[in-house]
Amino acid sequence: MAQIVLSKQAQVQIRVEIAKAAMTQPVVQIGWWKGWKDNYRGANGEVHWHTIQEPGWTAVVADWAKHPGISVERHTVEMDGLRVLADAQAQAAAGSLLVDVHDGQLCIVHSD
Repeated sequence: MAQIVLSKQAQVQIRVEIAKAAMTQPVVQIGWWKGWKDNYRGANGEVHWHTIQEPGWTAVVADWAKHPGISVERHTVEMDGLRVLADAQAQAAAGSLLVDVHDGQLCIVHSD
């Protein structure tokens, strides 16, 4: 599993998000997003592909209190006082995943 590191700036941002949303069971979810593409037909029937979101690593904060029956402790690990869930791709990744902040948003930097 990749070593997951939460930067100090990311920890602050995560705690702000938790407080703003009044989350009772917050979990930082780290994983690989496969991206999102869509297509449409042009006037002559040709296919046009449109990239809606590029693939890449993601980090989001979610309130698991909205999903009763899922054990936060069973599926997550504690890091710096925060509960963290790594998806299968993050668990299989080599190197490290640094959760940081860029342009006010959580981001992940992967290094081998």
